[in-house]
Amino acid sequence: MKLMYAVIATLKVNDEHTKKMATKSCITITELADTLTRDFGISFRKAHSVAMDIAKTTTKAQKELVEWKIDEINTMIQQFVNVSLSEEEWKKIISPEHFVEIRNIQGGPSQKEVIRMIKERKRKLGEDLLEYEKIVEKLMIRRKLLIKYSF
Repeated sequence: MKLMYAVIATLKVNDEHTKKMATKSCITITELADTLTRDFGISFRKAHSVAMDIAKTTTKAQKELVEWKIDEINTMIQQFVNVSLSEEEWKKIISPEHFVEIRNIQGGPSQKEVIRMIKERKRKLGEDLLEYEKIVEKLMIRRKLLIKYSF
């Protein structure tokens, strides 16, 4: 635990490198499937087939999602379904920031949800510490009684 604390306490995040890495390896491709399902009514299975095909094509071409032009993406999508994305929709889909923010469900990575979880954990920790202190106090009282009766 001490080692973990030391690592976290001294951790420095390189924002630029982190943002750069978040655009690599089709990391946001599931947002394409989610968008096709949520916004266009495409079945979950079909939407994930589209996303998987684009991810495979991207990897095979040794490209990143950000390197595709919208007309190329729409051509790939239309091999499966009759949907055309706008440039703005595609930019949101491949945006790591959007990918995180839109996942604001309980336990999700959005900033709002992370802040809520931290507050909840701190509240619970406070309760647990109070309970711990009560137990320690009871044990100390019983210890004194044991010492008193043992001599």
